[in-house]
Amino acid sequence: MTKNALLLQLLILPALYFIEGCASPAPADHTLTDQEQACWIEHPINNDVVGQIGIARDIYIGGETPKTKSRKRALASLADYLAADINIDTVLNSIDNNTTSVQLNGQTVHFIADISMDGYIHSFATLSDAARIPSLKQSPKQCKALACDISACNPKWLCTPSGNGERAVLGVSYLATSPVEQHYKSIKNALLQAEYMYGVNIIAHKDLSQTNSDYFRYNILRQDGHIDTGKKESLSYAVTDRCFSKSTLFSRVALYGETNHLKATSITDNQWLSDPKYLGYDGAIGAVQRPVASGLISDQIKLAIKRAAIQLAFEKESAVSEELVVIEYKSGNYLFLSYINEDTDVHLKARVLSIHFKEGKGDRLEVFAWLARIN
Repeated sequence: MTKNALLLQLLILPALYFIEGCASPAPADHTLTDQEQACWIEHPINNDVVGQIGIARDIYIGGETPKTKSRKRALASLADYLAADINIDTVLNSIDNNTTSVQLNGQTVHFIADISMDGYIHSFATLSDAARIPSLKQSPKQCKALACDISACNPKWLCTPSGNGERAVLGVSYLATSPVEQHYKSIKNALLQAEYMYGVNIIAHKDLSQTNSDYFRYNILRQDGHIDTGKKESLSYAVTDRCFSKSTLFSRVALYGETNHLKATSITDNQWLSDPKYLGYDGAIGAVQRPVASGLISDQIKLAIKRAAIQLAFEKESAVSEELVVIEYKSGNYLFLSYINEDTDVHLKARVLSIHFKEGKGDRLEVFAWLARIN
């Protein structure tokens, strides 16, 4: 069984949550109120700690306990960070409620005190020695939940995930069937952006129709495009930061391994909004200023990035044809008809440099994505 297949299996939640007479497992080591927040829930990786979280519904209906499930999910996520080339099944099968540490890829992974919050068990698998770090000791240090405000880019990684020499992408997920699914959807949406760095095939077409007479004038621009990301890449990644804005989860997903050679300049201003070639980047801007059909912010981001990629493709290579028709009437009046067609079919490597959010009319959110070509 592959690691991805096993992770999918671990994510399957039993449908019979509310069977009468279900036995309850031993409670989590800590129960947090809505006002409390364990630091590692929002910051699983920081200057002192390297780890990943796992989540499971805190209801037991037989089989594996919620704590065991959440610990296995935490370890599977940490294996993605380590790019562990091992038989992950064997390690996962060794985990139970009493497991305090395991060996993974030659490193010791510690499980710290599990936390029950809002009906779900949260576990933390870390490479850090819990006994030496105050925030990971048996009584976890509490951190105030982040004030996640995307229109104000607060925290800053919401708009510029990359920084400090580290490549990262932004993952977004609205309410899902469970916090477990929402967590992994935010990661999936982030990794879709990373696919651009490994190359995408873009086929796009646009045509401009212009009509001009003595009585009226109009222009119609139509554009469509298809982006094929090709084979999905096997990436080394980890969630470093998380925060919620209402019911939407935002995750900063850092990329490791093959992406380390890419320059990860922190963008500290928004001058790129008026100059896509800002700081010497061969960039383009994609904008989505109206809600998309699904109403999801994640889909707005995807569409903005797609539009930027298509613009870069047209700048790289395109075939242009033009047709002009002039009609002269007996009255002496003229009618001008112009058709300009442009097509592109290119392979492009690019990366998202920055994303900007702006509150539009009626509290609707506008999304701008800055994409730059990779040589």
